[in-house]
Amino acid sequence: MVGAQQQQQHQYHHHHHHHHQQQQQQQDNLLKNAESRTAQEQRVATSPAPPPVVNVQKGEEVDWKQYFREELIAHTLNWPGDQLVKQANRFNADVVTPARNEMGRICLDLKNARTGLRVKDIQRTLQEQRILFIQNQMRALVEER
Repeated sequence: MVGAQQQQQHQYHHHHHHHHQQQQQQQDNLLKNAESRTAQEQRVATSPAPPPVVNVQKGEEVDWKQYFREELIAHTLNWPGDQLVKQANRFNADVVTPARNEMGRICLDLKNARTGLRVKDIQRTLQEQRILFIQNQMRALVEER
């Protein structure tokens, strides 16, 4: 009987101890969450403000210097590739754009020529129909005599 009572007491203490551990763990977790939240809030508070939105109307010049600090991008300026970009832009302006315009004109001329051809074709068909009609009328007149 004494053994059973001791065993019951032991189980009670063990259960009580385990319950206390769970409570402690929950409190620790709550604390950790609160700490990480405040750290996030501090990071958000110290992050730099977003750059202003650029609203540009077509054909309007923009002063880009207000949107960056030159000393921070100096290492990206005046690369050998910039020369190639300038050459490509010049080639585009001198050759590609005029060629594109010329092709546009040629396409328009071709469409106009096709339309003219269609009109001539229709006129020819009408002419043939008139000739056939008149021939039939002449035949009918000859037969009446």
